[in-house]
Amino acid sequence: MTGIFVNYRTHDAMFGADLIDERLRADFGARHVFRDHRSVRPGTAFPPELWTRLQGSHVLLTLIGPYWLSVLDDQGRRRLDDPRDYVRREIRRALRWEIPVVPVLLGDTPLPDPPAVPEDIRGLCERAGVRVRSHSAGPDLDALVAEVSALLPADLAVRRSPQVPAAVLRGAAHPAP
Repeated sequence: MTGIFVNYRTHDAMFGADLIDERLRADFGARHVFRDHRSVRPGTAFPPELWTRLQGSHVLLTLIGPYWLSVLDDQGRRRLDDPRDYVRREIRRALRWEIPVVPVLLGDTPLPDPPAVPEDIRGLCERAGVRVRSHSAGPDLDALVAEVSALLPADLAVRRSPQVPAAVLRGAAHPAP
């Protein structure tokens, strides 16, 4: 079982993918975090492995950086508009399979406006997200870990306590008893 599936666009969020993947592996263990470039072994048939790992996940983190909407393919078309684009397909399947999809907004990147996103993944724009910024990466990653941990079954929950209590992260006035 994977637990956490990291969805990102290589030409947009590689620094964020590296940073987030490293932190998630430290807190949840490498075998519970799927990130294609690190997790798929040479010689493995990529699409079947990808879909098996996504289906075995409890959460999909969609990393959205400043170029997420505008990355182009070799023909100059927006990649997100291609129904075969893996980023789009992963989000579409997670939404269809009712896997929680969490937008992870990198830097000051806003959540995309629904009309800017293909209809089959517009549900992404209705999800509450988590922000990770370079100037506050430590606390932001603590918040991400706490939120992800809350979405996982107890046996996969974080092995070391985040620095910020989950009640504080959710804006609660008082921690739950």
